[in-house]
Amino acid sequence: MSTTSAPADLPALAERLRSVPGLMVREDEPMSRHCTWRVGGPAALWVVVETEEALIEAVGLIREANERVVAVDGQHLWIGDGGVDGVWLRLGACAEGISRDGLSLDVGAQTPVAALASYARREGLIGLEGYNHTSGTVAELLRRDEPPPTLVGVRVLRGGRLAEVLPGKLKDDHVIVRARLELNPAQALKGGRAPKRGLGLPGRLFLDPKKNHNAAEMMSELGLRGVRLRSARLGGYEPNTLINLGGAKENDLKVLIGMVKDRAKSHLGVDLNPELKPLGRSRRSDG
Repeated sequence: MSTTSAPADLPALAERLRSVPGLMVREDEPMSRHCTWRVGGPAALWVVVETEEALIEAVGLIREANERVVAVDGQHLWIGDGGVDGVWLRLGACAEGISRDGLSLDVGAQTPVAALASYARREGLIGLEGYNHTSGTVAELLRRDEPPPTLVGVRVLRGGRLAEVLPGKLKDDHVIVRARLELNPAQALKGGRAPKRGLGLPGRLFLDPKKNHNAAEMMSELGLRGVRLRSARLGGYEPNTLINLGGAKENDLKVLIGMVKDRAKSHLGVDLNPELKPLGRSRRSDG
């Protein structure tokens, strides 16, 4: 029995999308293949877009069918084992790669942030030093963190057309395609060494509770390095990460997160909040 409650016309929409050049379409795609923690049931429809023309046409067809479009900015997602409805859109070639024009960089939204920082360093450009060890994609960084001061514009799909928006003007329904940055080879770093910023390591579990408090240090103090629950384990070196050893389910994550929250509250009086909220449905137990 399918775990998704797809509308009756979803197969018809899938066939229409398959007729568009530059699209790859899969029905009931396991989201565990596309998430850092490797958990999650199927997405009703999974679409990979390779060209901007295909993106415009695909979103038009999806909205014409009254289906919800979810743009996937990266892999740091928590999907319930019961799966998710709607059309999940992942950008391919049109949102990859870096090109340079003088001091300006045009960067695909799916480019890893660390790769962007490394490219700028090799090109002798200054302004991204604080992102050398940042995980995640450029799109994730723009969604979930303060944008780099070097960011001057973001190319998005909005209202059925491509446009450039200013930093800070991104909306939830925008599909991020590319970003434009202006760097300066002569710019001096203020205060010496630049601080690390961004999403941290892949699979981060908890937000830092306060400005001067670090969730990973608290978890280490509580003796939580390497703690394991069935097939889910906290990192041995960096405890504020979750590792799926193979076969971990959504409930394993919930129990492990709940245990850490309870211990932090009872021993340190600190409320730890998960970085991610679960999306989609939880799978109900039989009986």
